[in-house]
Amino acid sequence: GMMKARLGCGLRAAVLVLARVLIFTSLGRDHLWSDEGDTAVLARNILKFGVPTAWDGVTFTDSDFGARLTDDFVMVSSPWLQYYVAAASLAVFGETALAARLPFALLGLATILLAYLTVWRVAQNRWTAASAALLLTLSVQFLIYARQSRHYTLHAALTCLLVFQFSRLDSWRRSLVFAVISILLFHSHPIAVAPLVALGIMTLVYKPVRAQRPWFWRAMPITALFTVPWFALAR
Repeated sequence: GMMKARLGCGLRAAVLVLARVLIFTSLGRDHLWSDEGDTAVLARNILKFGVPTAWDGVTFTDSDFGARLTDDFVMVSSPWLQYYVAAASLAVFGETALAARLPFALLGLATILLAYLTVWRVAQNRWTAASAALLLTLSVQFLIYARQSRHYTLHAALTCLLVFQFSRLDSWRRSLVFAVISILLFHSHPIAVAPLVALGIMTLVYKPVRAQRPWFWRAMPITALFTVPWFALAR
């Protein structure tokens, strides 16, 4: 049993080493493309003005013919978490393509680790967990997403973390942590409602997770309190 555990841990380490090579090699070589540029420009303006604004006093940057802006040129078409993540990286490492992509690449690596931990938590088998992490690491689509300055891996990592925490729901403390993850997930992208709806349905119809039902639904009003008001601002 101990030998199998060591082999499983060794495979996990090997997968993470492979993932680091595939995600980080020449990460800053290419220029930012359109959506990445949008993230980086709004992040840079956050460092100047505190909010993601399309006007920095010299240059106006926008898409969708201004439909996503307020009268003060603040972008309100989607939540802001990804822009603040990118802004933090630009503040530390400077305004480069590498700095814009770095936090999302790190989140890509974290997603692979969280996939391992989540599958291990549910299946209680290190080989199954390592296989899941390896399949994700070898997914070309995932690697492309992980190497971009955009919300993709922020959303992926938080979704894995959400499922992991859901498997542990058995107290108010863990329910509050679940609510915080849900809130952050929404503010990475509103499509976060999809995994929340799926988990909510599971608590109602899937007997093995009935124990999580009360704690899941206790977290939902807290989640709604910090997400629903966004729709009063967003377009």
